[in-house]
Amino acid sequence: MESSNQTPSELLTLAEAAKVLRVKISTIRSWKLQKTFLAFRKIGGRVLVHRDDLSRFIEQAKMPAGAR
Repeated sequence: MESSNQTPSELLTLAEAAKVLRVKISTIRSWKLQKTFLAFRKIGGRVLVHRDDLSRFIEQAKMPAGAR
C-alpha cells in the first residue's frame, strides 16, 4: 500500500469540490472527462480532489482585471 502524508481533511469529494466552486457535480465530472481539471485521485473506489489542487485550479481560472 502506498503511504501518503495527506490527511483526510485535505481531500475533498466531488460534492465538496463542487460546493467550493459553486458548480454542479456534473460540471466537475465533465471537466474530468474533457481533461480541463486533471487533479483527481481515486482512493478506495472514490474520486477525490486535493484541496491544494483545487486552489491552484481556482487561481489559474481567475480572469485578469478588466477582462470582464
